Amino acid sequence: MKAKVAEGDNGKGDFFLTVDEVAKMIGVSKAWLYRQAKAGMVSHLRIGNVIRFSNNDIVRWLSSHKRGDVGDGLRAR
Repeated sequence: MKAKVAEGDNGKGDFFLTVDEVAKMIGVSKAWLYRQAKAGMVSHLRIGNVIRFSNNDIVRWLSSHKRGDVGDGLRAR
């Protein structure tokens, strides 16, 4: 899913995503994402009752949770 550039674009290729957009992007439930945000496990912004996620922060967070190497087990014989 390619998120559209939102009003939050800061000119550096970063933009803000909703809970629904991030949940769909990474394949988790909105409830799980809310719990992770509340626990401080996922960087987010809270503006009143609204939560937004920086696209760049989500990409970095996902990268930091990678396991293994894409090349594992794909050696030429």
